[in-house]
Amino acid sequence: MFPRSTPSELNDLMHIEFASFKKEDCFTYDRLRYFIKRTTNGKMHSIYFEGKMVGYFIIKFYKFHLRIYSIAITAPGKGLGTKAVEFIAALGVALKKKSIKVEVRQDNACAISFWQKNGFKEEGKRLSYYADGMDAIEMTKDISNARAGKDSHTV
Repeated sequence: MFPRSTPSELNDLMHIEFASFKKEDCFTYDRLRYFIKRTTNGKMHSIYFEGKMVGYFIIKFYKFHLRIYSIAITAPGKGLGTKAVEFIAALGVALKKKSIKVEVRQDNACAISFWQKNGFKEEGKRLSYYADGMDAIEMTKDISNARAGKDSHTV
């Protein structure tokens, strides 16, 4: 369901990117290719549903946490976002990370609600974070008490 993204998927990934974000917030083709090739401090995974690519997520690795750098899903209501968060949490537990972090547009009430339902709490703001000057809300999910193999999904 969440294989590593490959260069052969770039065109599909670009379609998902433009369907999911404002033009000024979209990654370029070259930037997505960079995320696909990166292996040391992060990963990019595609999201598939019923044999079709419907999204992706990019995670970055830090000393004590994972950061969800971007997530885009074009098939809402299927539970794919929650399953992706569970996958990322399991990866974080396996890597002995303490938390997962994400930034969300302050005006995106739907996304804020999604992250809250998945155990994220508001932690701060990043002023003028987006290209149009919109602030971002920093959200964090504590995974320090989860145990690999018992409280998490297999990565």
